[in-house]
Amino acid sequence: MYLSLRFTPLSSIVFTSNTPHMPICTQCTCSIPYLYTVYQTMNNLRLEQCPNCSSFADPYVEHDALTLILDLILLKREVYRHLLFNRGSEPRHMGQTDADDIQGAPRQRPSRSKVYIVLFSLALTPYQVTYAIAQDTWSLVAKLGLSLILVDAVIRWRGNKDIFHFNYAFSQVVSACFLDTLVFHLGVTVASVLLLKSMDWFRTAFNRPYSSKLGTRTEFRIPLVSLTLFYSSLTKLFLLLLLAIWQSPISPTTANPVEPGTGLPNYIAQHELTRSALTLLDESHFDRAWVIRNVLGGMSAGFGLRVLLDCHPILTTLAVLFGWCSKSLVAQFIDSLTGMSITLEYSIP
Repeated sequence: MYLSLRFTPLSSIVFTSNTPHMPICTQCTCSIPYLYTVYQTMNNLRLEQCPNCSSFADPYVEHDALTLILDLILLKREVYRHLLFNRGSEPRHMGQTDADDIQGAPRQRPSRSKVYIVLFSLALTPYQVTYAIAQDTWSLVAKLGLSLILVDAVIRWRGNKDIFHFNYAFSQVVSACFLDTLVFHLGVTVASVLLLKSMDWFRTAFNRPYSSKLGTRTEFRIPLVSLTLFYSSLTKLFLLLLLAIWQSPISPTTANPVEPGTGLPNYIAQHELTRSALTLLDESHFDRAWVIRNVLGGMSAGFGLRVLLDCHPILTTLAVLFGWCSKSLVAQFIDSLTGMSITLEYSIP
């Protein structure tokens, strides 16, 4: 009996489905081998059912990019799991046969050196696949991060009323956005890693092992933290973009200004508590961009980390606060050295 082996280049093995990475069910996070099955006929695929919860493992494989973006803005955890853990997963192929079997070509006995090369390549495959997956994730983080930082810089620059020199002011805003994002992501990443290490130590000390079906822990990688934060920032940037486009200019010469409480019953509009609340919500006293950027942005970042780390919301809130504190400390330090007060514009005081 001859040993039937087909020599495959090592570079093609790295990017095929022979990987230690396994997709997960977007409902119960159980690890599964395949998300869908592709048949030989064109545009014919079948979604796989999760063996644990009996639901479709990942319906987002059939959705377009617009649906994914809308669900990210709406903070749906299933789309987070699809983009973080199931992106690029290979399907199961059905109805495909080997080319040599179709042509009837005889199988030749491979040489001993070719057998050793193939076995050595297969032995190195898991380590090189892990490196390739990490490199691909970091590349996606860099591309997505630079795009969102540029959008954030445009929004901040447009809201700056003291701009006279376009090039200098915009470059300063871009530098501030890049610095804030870098320090915030580093702080949240360090806090997330320490959080996972503490949870592992706690479960080991008290003999509470993780469930073997929990795929979010087995597939966790450090660049996924930054990727989660960038995905979570879409909600914040979407609202900030709407605020920047439709923000009404404040003019002291506006004719017939609308009084606070207009449209409310008199006994409610004239109440002292109502007038105080409306005064606080007035645009001249209430920084809507600050609330969207910090409060809503922090909540969406905590939600994304909750999906990624699968821990209590209080712990993810602490991780976000650690990133905020790190960003504020670095911003204050740079402001004391360079006088770039723009870095403190949206930092937690």
